[in-house]
Amino acid sequence: MNKIFQLAFFIPVLCLGCQKDKATEAAKGSSYVLAGETNLSAQEQGQVVAKIGSKIITLQAFERYLNQQSVFARSRHNSPERKKDFLDNLIRFELLAVEAAKKGYDTDPDVQLAMKQAMVKRFTSKELSQIVKMGDITDDEIQKYYDSHPTEFSRPAQVRASHILMSDEASAVKLHGEIKSAIAAAPAKARRIFGEFAEKHSQDTLTQGRRGDLGFFGEPGKTSVKRPQNAPPVPSALARAAYKLDAVGQLAPGPIKGTNGWHIVLKSGYRRAFVKSLSDVRNKLRIKLFRKRKSTAMETYVKALMDNAKIEIDEAALKAAKANRPTRPMPSLAPPKPTPNQGGAK
Repeated sequence: MNKIFQLAFFIPVLCLGCQKDKATEAAKGSSYVLAGETNLSAQEQGQVVAKIGSKIITLQAFERYLNQQSVFARSRHNSPERKKDFLDNLIRFELLAVEAAKKGYDTDPDVQLAMKQAMVKRFTSKELSQIVKMGDITDDEIQKYYDSHPTEFSRPAQVRASHILMSDEASAVKLHGEIKSAIAAAPAKARRIFGEFAEKHSQDTLTQGRRGDLGFFGEPGKTSVKRPQNAPPVPSALARAAYKLDAVGQLAPGPIKGTNGWHIVLKSGYRRAFVKSLSDVRNKLRIKLFRKRKSTAMETYVKALMDNAKIEIDEAALKAAKANRPTRPMPSLAPPKPTPNQGGAK
């Protein structure tokens, strides 16, 4: 592994043990102060693994840092050779840290901010662990949440459909026959065939560009399904027709009359109904309620600090603050459009 790349792994965790040393203190014989648990005896903890001038790396410090690596990384450092490689990189990092401190980087605002962020993260983690514990969440609380949020643990059956809207019955009947014949010739491609017809012939501007797709919906008068905000409306007559179809890819027997024209309908998807029992979700709910309580405890803790602090805000100065513009365009969240030579679906 590239040495510089390896050294990068040391920076975030070692900052948890950063001291307020000045450059002159950096060269003194201090050992690492790292977070983590250890099973070493007192004598073993103080055993010196390596010396770097007057600085030392104790067995406790080495083991604690090693155990803060990922499970995969730890599994790769069981042999003496791997441990030696790991120690070599720790020494390299220490040399760079000492040199950086000598040159005054320990007082750099960005370095101070990183240390402060790590300190606050560790502080809040430790403090909250004393205020809120997982064992504080009772079975009664879990039961109450489960009973009062039924929609989180159950889902009714859902159907997905595509449609083509035509203005008059004659045109709809004619097009329905063409689609039926095309699907009969290639049943496995029913949804693709229907989508191509929808793009070419549908008069519904909301779904034409979506190949007629209406998304998933519930059965009219029986079940309610939460749909995306941008989901197109589903006429009740169309929905009832879709729920009468047995198989995905099945075409409705004929056009269905709606309030704004005639619909040709294809069932394009199906989701079974399900209900998760309390035993299925008990552990997840315990974690969810624990996190919620921890968040509430944090807000209460911070509010108390703010109430006891003298805080003054200069609104004019705040308005004058400006965020730097990015030096390059933000990446697009939309997938790139295929070009003709990419061989996409036809």
